[in-house]
Amino acid sequence: MLKSIYIFSLLFFIIICIIPFRDYSITYLEPKINATEKKDPEDRFVTTALKKEYVEESLIYFTEAKDLNKDAPMVSAESALVIDMNTNKIIYAKNEEVKKPVASLAKVMTAIIAVEHAKMDEKIKISSTAAKVGENTMGLKKDEKFTLEELLYGLILDSGNDSAYAIAEHVGKTEQEFVKFMNRKANLLGAYNTKFVDSSGLNSQNKEFYSTAIDMAKMAVYSQNNHKELKKIYATFIKELPETEEHEYKYLENQTNLLTTYPGDGGMKTGYTEEAGVCLISYAENDGKKVLVVILYSTDRRGDSILLLDYGFNQLGVHVEHNLL
Repeated sequence: MLKSIYIFSLLFFIIICIIPFRDYSITYLEPKINATEKKDPEDRFVTTALKKEYVEESLIYFTEAKDLNKDAPMVSAESALVIDMNTNKIIYAKNEEVKKPVASLAKVMTAIIAVEHAKMDEKIKISSTAAKVGENTMGLKKDEKFTLEELLYGLILDSGNDSAYAIAEHVGKTEQEFVKFMNRKANLLGAYNTKFVDSSGLNSQNKEFYSTAIDMAKMAVYSQNNHKELKKIYATFIKELPETEEHEYKYLENQTNLLTTYPGDGGMKTGYTEEAGVCLISYAENDGKKVLVVILYSTDRRGDSILLLDYGFNQLGVHVEHNLL
C-alpha cells in the first residue's frame, strides 16, 4: 500500500514538473521538417538558412514587474506594452495579447529574415513586380540594382513596400516562400499569436494577418539584441543613396519623428493602414536604461509613445527632460 502511494506521488510530481506553464518567454523549438516537403534539396532557403536558424539558440523571458501599471498614464492605443530591456520586465501592459493587424510593423520581421539569410553587400536586381508595389515606397524602378543594406534603409526609413517585396524575392525566391520563413521565425521566437501574409504588412484587410503587442515586442527585442546592423539603421534619421550606374539617387527620411525629438530615442518602426490604425514601436536609452514601447491601433501614437517612454524611464528611476507634451 505504502509502495503504491509512493509511486503515485512520484508520478504526480513528474507530471507537474513537465507541464509547460504559460509565460512570456521567447523559446526556440525543435524544427519539425518533413523531408518530403523539401521540393528543392539545393534551395539555400530550405537548407543553409534553416540550419543556421535552428542552431542559434537564445532564451528571452518577459516577466511582470511588481508594480505593473502602477500610476500609469491613460493612452489612446487599444494595445500597448512597455518593456525594461535591461531586465526584460514588463512595466506596463494593455491588451498585450489581443490579436490585431500591425501594418508595417511586419517589416521588423522582414528585416530580421533579410540579415540572417543574406549579406549586406549582396546586389539585388529590382523586378517589375517589386517596382509596381504601391502605397509607401522608396521609388524603386525595374532593373535597378541595390545592395541589401541600401534596401534595408528604404524598408525601415521610408517603410518601402517595394523594398520589402524586392528583399522577399531575393531571399525567399518568391514572396510566398519568404512569408513562410517569417512565420516560422515568429514561432521560433515564441510569437505564437502572429501570422504574416506578406513581407510589407500592406495587406492588413486580410483577416489572416495579425500579431499582438507582446509578440511584436519579442521581435523588436530580438532585433535590438542580436543585429547591430539593424539597430544602426533604425537609429538613422536621413540616408542619401548617391546615384550610380545601377540606380538613381535616393533620399530617405525616417518616419519615426521621435528620433529627432525624444532624448535617447533610437527609432524603431511605424505602421499604418485603415484596419491597423496607427502603430509604433519605439526604443530609447537614457542613463544606461533601455525602454521599448509598442503601440497598436492608436489615435495619437506620438503622444502615447512619449507618455509611455516617460512612464517607463520614471519607473526605472530616470527622469527624461523634454518639452514634447
